[in-house]
Amino acid sequence: MSPTMSAHRQSSRQRISQTDLRGVDVKAADAPAGDATRRAWTSMSTGREWERPVLGGSPGRLGNRATRIEGGPIMQRPEQHVIDTRGQSLLIAAFAPTGWVLRAINPDYGADYEVEVFENRKTTGTTFKIQLKSSEEPGYSADRDFLSVSLSVPRARYLVNELQVPTLLVQADVAAGRLYWTAPQLEPGLRERLAQADDDSSVTIRIPVANDLSGSFDLLVTALARARAVLVAWAVTNTPSTDFVAAVSRLTSLDGAIAAFREVTDGLRLAGAYMAMEEGELDRAHADLLRLWADEDASLSTRVCAVLTLERIETRQAIRDRFPDRARIAKIRLAADRLRTLVSRGPVGLKLYSLGLRKLSSLHLAMHEYFGVGLHVEASAKRGDVWLLPMLEYRRMVVIEHVHRRVNECIGFLTYALQTSDGLSLGDIVQRLGKALWLLANQLGIGGSEGAQASHRLNEQAFQLFRLAANLARLTEDEQRFADAVCAVRLLDGDRNSDTFKWMQQEFNTIRDPQVRSAAENYLARLDGEAERTPHTQIETSAKQILENLAAGLGIDVTDEHDARAKWARMAIDDLDPTRVLEHCEHTFVTLQRNPDVPPEITFPTAGLKVIHCTKHGHTVRGRTLDAAGALFRERFCASCPDVAPRAQDWIHTLDWQDAENAKHQVLAQAFWKKHSGLPFVP
Repeated sequence: MSPTMSAHRQSSRQRISQTDLRGVDVKAADAPAGDATRRAWTSMSTGREWERPVLGGSPGRLGNRATRIEGGPIMQRPEQHVIDTRGQSLLIAAFAPTGWVLRAINPDYGADYEVEVFENRKTTGTTFKIQLKSSEEPGYSADRDFLSVSLSVPRARYLVNELQVPTLLVQADVAAGRLYWTAPQLEPGLRERLAQADDDSSVTIRIPVANDLSGSFDLLVTALARARAVLVAWAVTNTPSTDFVAAVSRLTSLDGAIAAFREVTDGLRLAGAYMAMEEGELDRAHADLLRLWADEDASLSTRVCAVLTLERIETRQAIRDRFPDRARIAKIRLAADRLRTLVSRGPVGLKLYSLGLRKLSSLHLAMHEYFGVGLHVEASAKRGDVWLLPMLEYRRMVVIEHVHRRVNECIGFLTYALQTSDGLSLGDIVQRLGKALWLLANQLGIGGSEGAQASHRLNEQAFQLFRLAANLARLTEDEQRFADAVCAVRLLDGDRNSDTFKWMQQEFNTIRDPQVRSAAENYLARLDGEAERTPHTQIETSAKQILENLAAGLGIDVTDEHDARAKWARMAIDDLDPTRVLEHCEHTFVTLQRNPDVPPEITFPTAGLKVIHCTKHGHTVRGRTLDAAGALFRERFCASCPDVAPRAQDWIHTLDWQDAENAKHQVLAQAFWKKHSGLPFVP
């Protein structure tokens, strides 16, 4: 090694320049070592250089302590940095078993980590943020029920108001090796406190000690789902409908758009099929409209009328025939696809209407899935199913994220479309979105003051959308749609002294057409229970539809022939009613047995094995389906039995009947459970 290179390395080893320290403050060279370790070093703006600390120890090894060179100060790591590192290690270790990805945010503008949720090693697209505070002596209450964490007002506002993803505030007690968490977006009254606080002040947030991350991960997932639901409400109301109304009032060149739209709506009301629908002749109206829609010689307006009326008729048919709710909602998408085919070269307003329908159908499907998850959570909580509940809460968190996206898409679409004169055709879409938000306000199920506030904000936005729909109808001189929009406000509030009810009454009094007014009065009377509902417009949920909704909550489309889980769900639905295997003889009785082949998330009892008993002779057969077990039972035991006694012709199977039979034949059932291994089995 050359002397020059050796001297250079020696100099580099012993001395450090101002730029190397990157802004760390230092003290004067002649400062006592004790002072250097107790106080921050003074700035190097003086240009003086200091000796670099080196690690002691034998040659070839790194020592474990820092030493000074030529009397320079010791480079020490601040104690809080050590504590922070220990807190970070606790957090990383806590999330490692989940399979979720924890990413540090650099630079840190208010949140320390972003967590991306993975399911079966695939990203769900769901994320949330974490603000981590670490301490050796956190602020426990006197009874150690909670910890107090202080945040600056700007940082708290960032976490609660500005972030559009769920946020956790985590306090690490590094001495005890514990992590405690809370969701500040769900903190009662915190938004109001922050709105009134000064920027240079701080707020205190209490974290329950019960929220120990090591034992409350399921509760944390539930809180994240609730926080996401709150954010849905806040995101919706961040785009005031008054902006839409102002945009509509600025529209120009309206005459052509109004004329085109009136041609469509007038044709809709004049169509004979529409009248047939109102009279309840759904199948005849459906056949007539399908012919109109497919008739290439018919005018565009006539075919559009056919599509719009077909959607209403097919929805009523689905209600009448008790189709799965998912299939009923899919009629919206079907109408959008039909309309898109028709108007590919037609008016822009109808293209926008078609696109609006597609976005609404996506929102309704996401809401339906969220509703199904909620049903599952309630049922599992009642059963005390500690295995399934965490999975369902996790799924609810993911699904509400989908709802959030769909709501934002609808709002964004309307914000764009209503800036043009072609947006006048979207009054029906606006009203439908208002009804969707009203429904969502009832589905969120957040609970607590934050939940009540979120539901209130969604209902308030729905009211503004109904007002907007009424304004659009007034601009297009469409009194029927005006009446529809005004009467929709009644869904929000039945209090006659409320502002919304007074607005509805005031606008209702301006309806001039006697037929429109009479129909609107009948609609309001039906809502109040004072008049008979129009046939096939009220959804009466059956046990079959409940299971279909539960399946939807698990992301299962029961019509999907390629989904193995859907097969089990269909089996459970098909075997809900055992009438067909019991009506031939009053001595028959059915019990259910768990089937280990059924996926654990399919908790429907009728997905299990079905056991058919003869209460007179003790014969028993079990099988995967009622039909298979029933066929074998009748072939083996009933075909030659002289005691077969058919049930009365008016007999029907009910849950009350089943409960009574269960109590009556309890001894028989218990004997079966003790001795069932040799039963004939139908695969």
